[in-house]
Amino acid sequence: MVANKNLVEVTSLYLNGLGDGNLQRREAWLLERQRKAGMTVVAAHINWRSKEAFFHLRDRITQQAEELLDPMESEDIFLLNATSAGVCLSLAVIQQLDDPRVRIIGHSGRVRAGKLARWDPRTMERCAHLGTDEESMSFYNGVRECETNVIPNLTSDQMDRILLTTPLAGIDEIVPGNTMPIEGVRNIVMPIVSHVGAIGLGLYQVPRLVHQIS
Repeated sequence: MVANKNLVEVTSLYLNGLGDGNLQRREAWLLERQRKAGMTVVAAHINWRSKEAFFHLRDRITQQAEELLDPMESEDIFLLNATSAGVCLSLAVIQQLDDPRVRIIGHSGRVRAGKLARWDPRTMERCAHLGTDEESMSFYNGVRECETNVIPNLTSDQMDRILLTTPLAGIDEIVPGNTMPIEGVRNIVMPIVSHVGAIGLGLYQVPRLVHQIS
């Protein structure tokens, strides 16, 4: 099986993108594919529309990660497998976890607010649906925290354990391409220019990609 080709057990915590945390059919299928490849996969089911503050969410997911890490062997791999809004959260969590077993594979995630025209539908305010029934202050504040405090304080060791996937030429109808990469972090381009499509291709390749991270 792919996940065990190096005789290493892989446990993955899936951090979903914006939404109520219920898995879409394609997500469920892709996570099941990872299980069939030999990975242990747990979905965090994050409700980004709740009123939970970002720092509380970060601490809660960190605790969940610690509980999954506790029975694992020193040579095993613990993966934070994150999509879209989940990527900024995964970066905050790896910073909380002082553990060399932790890896991140993040797909089409916004890690900076970016400078966009007010009319652009991809501004942070619009993407976080501020002022609507789908408002996500945890996402909005998470990106701000990621940009100002998390990324500048990532160690070289942590950056070596992070891999990001992004759409072809950074073309994405939801997340601006220039808000996804992190200098010093490995990036793999998916051959597609769709937000959902690039995420899907990235998730499909996770069983192979996880063994390419330090």
